[in-house]
Amino acid sequence: LYNVQFAWEMINMATALSQTMYVIYNNRYGNEGNLTFWGGSHVINCNGKFNVKGKVFEEDLIITDINLNYIQHMLYFPH
Repeated sequence: LYNVQFAWEMINMATALSQTMYVIYNNRYGNEGNLTFWGGSHVINCNGKFNVKGKVFEEDLIITDINLNYIQHMLYFPH
């Protein structure tokens, strides 16, 4: 399961970087029939860094600020 979680994080980081945007990933936690949901919701900024990351295999609420001016800055002055 950790490989699947890691893969989603890498995909979301790559998307944030390549599209110069925040990526908000929401995943529920718990079981439904044969399915297991691990949680781990997160927000990644346009530099590919985590703004906030939720707990895994535990209920959690994450809150963060999203700086829209930072996106504009990154579009014109990428690092």
